[in-house]
Amino acid sequence: MALYEYEKNHISIEHEERECRVCEGETYHRIETDDYRSRTASVCGTCGETTVTLTDGGSNLYTCDTPQCDGWKEVVTPDGYVCHDCADKLEEQYQNTGQDAKLLTDGGVPNSGGEP
Repeated sequence: MALYEYEKNHISIEHEERECRVCEGETYHRIETDDYRSRTASVCGTCGETTVTLTDGGSNLYTCDTPQCDGWKEVVTPDGYVCHDCADKLEEQYQNTGQDAKLLTDGGVPNSGGEP
C-alpha cells in the first residue's frame, strides 16, 4: 500500500494549542492519530519537537509480548520476546507437551534429515 493510501485510510489529523517542552509555552501542534498502529504523534509547529504516545492501553515496546503481562522483555522465545517469568512458564509448557522449543535457523525449512 502506498504511503498516501495508508495515511488516507488510517491516520486522522487535528490541530490544537498544546504545551511544548522545548519552546516552553503553548504552541500550535499537529496531532496525527494512527489507529492501525495504536499511536498518536504530536508535532510542534514552531520547533518541530515530536512526541509519540501509544494509544492501545499502555502497551509498550519494552514490555513482555505475553498478553496482560507488564514485565520487561528479557528472553527471546519461539512465542515472542518475553520476561523471565513468562519464559519459565513457556519452558515448562514445552517440556510438558513435548514441543520442541528450538528456532528454525535455516530460513524456516525444518531439517528433514535428522540432526546435523
